[in-house]
Amino acid sequence: IMQTKVSFETNDVALTAIIACDDVLLNSVPASAIRARANNNYPYSVTINKEALLGAIGRLLLFTNDKKIRAYGEFEFNSESVVIRDIKKDNSETIKYDNVTNIYDGNSYKLFLDLMDFQVTLESCIEDDINLSFGDGKAVVLTRKNIKNIIPEMRAVETNGK
Repeated sequence: IMQTKVSFETNDVALTAIIACDDVLLNSVPASAIRARANNNYPYSVTINKEALLGAIGRLLLFTNDKKIRAYGEFEFNSESVVIRDIKKDNSETIKYDNVTNIYDGNSYKLFLDLMDFQVTLESCIEDDINLSFGDGKAVVLTRKNIKNIIPEMRAVETNGK
């Protein structure tokens, strides 16, 4: 019997799983494109405290009235901090960077992220500080040690003229 399995190993842990499908699904994942996106040279990069970011996102999610609708946030990166707003721009929080690796010449950069997806990704980080690389209009790469998470940028969401 032919079975497809995947295996992930470190010096301390080995995880192997049998995939309940054929190779078509496994081969449909564009691994080279994902690696290219993760290792891309982005125009902007900042280091920020994970707990401060998680706290701000958690507080903004409190103002999301309809739990059936995805909560999006606007992130405006400037030279010293990031301002995170709910999609209606009624609520906002400002978080200063721990370290600016590469940032602007006086301009700011805005992007939209799914707050709940970003929150789950941040919660999986054990590090105190994380690095965010962005600026291509497609994705944000969250880096911590040798792990990279790719978070897609969302297109601007209409809020009935607000």
